[in-house]
Amino acid sequence: MKNKKYINSLLAACVLFSCFNGQAAELKRVYGKLSFGYGDWNKGFVNVDRGEVWKAVADFGAVFDRGEFASFYEMNVLNHPVEGRNHVTPISGTLSPN
Repeated sequence: MKNKKYINSLLAACVLFSCFNGQAAELKRVYGKLSFGYGDWNKGFVNVDRGEVWKAVADFGAVFDRGEFASFYEMNVLNHPVEGRNHVTPISGTLSPN
């Protein structure tokens, strides 16, 4: 729940920033990718008793004439006695002054 509030506030800040600087940059292209994975760590030469892992990754970004914005979201669901989730949400951007 804490991550959801953080992501929502970050998206709101991006929208506000784009409203004030709407004339500053021209959108050239956008890109995105979704990928899903599965692994069973008990298969192989040694049984490590870790169970299974499910993974989902969403990658997206936008390229402007004066900069670039990129982000991805990664979620790992571990299926072993210490159940847990790992969420990663980095956001990066570059700005080239003209």
